[in-house]
Amino acid sequence: MAKKPIKTKSKQTKPEQTKPKPEGYVFGRPHAYHDSYCQLILDLAREGKGVAHWASAIGVCRDSLYEWAEKHKDFSDALKIAAEIRETWWVDQAARQANGGMGNAGITKFILASNFGMKERADNSVTIAHATDGKIELKFGEVKPE
Repeated sequence: MAKKPIKTKSKQTKPEQTKPKPEGYVFGRPHAYHDSYCQLILDLAREGKGVAHWASAIGVCRDSLYEWAEKHKDFSDALKIAAEIRETWWVDQAARQANGGMGNAGITKFILASNFGMKERADNSVTIAHATDGKIELKFGEVKPE
């Protein structure tokens, strides 16, 4: 005996009801690119802030930043320069802490290692190591080829 196809009730769509958007609603299409974003990300990088902060300040996801970089050479250059500025900021932060400045040496060490590949290895040109008093000690050594 052949099985009969099961009939399902199709949902009737109601006429579209538009609810008012809550204040501050930002979902939907990404913002259009604007030249001023180049300066914004450079300014944020000078505070040690990274890609998540850059995207958040503009109100887009990281993917939008990367898409804009593919389409706009100035923005691509700004992203690369901002990454260098940010890394320099964190290395300077570690140097200040090594010289008795305020800050959390453990967090700084973590950020340098996780974001910029700086590890506690003697064969790196820059190594980060905890001194006995909990500060960070910067050791500059010879770069050895791998």
